Amino acid sequence: MSEDNVLKNRAKKVFKLLHEQHPNPKTELLFENEMQLAIAVALSAQTTDK
Repeated sequence: MSEDNVLKNRAKKVFKLLHEQHPNPKTELLFENEMQLAIAVALSAQTTDK
């Protein structure tokens, strides 16, 4: 099995485990499209939680 396939299989296992633990994940970031999401992520990385 190639290293690429090993990494893909590992990623699938991780995703499956995360989905089992968090079947309906939610975010506190508000966005309506991909551009807004990208900006929200960039801005949130520069702020601190209180």
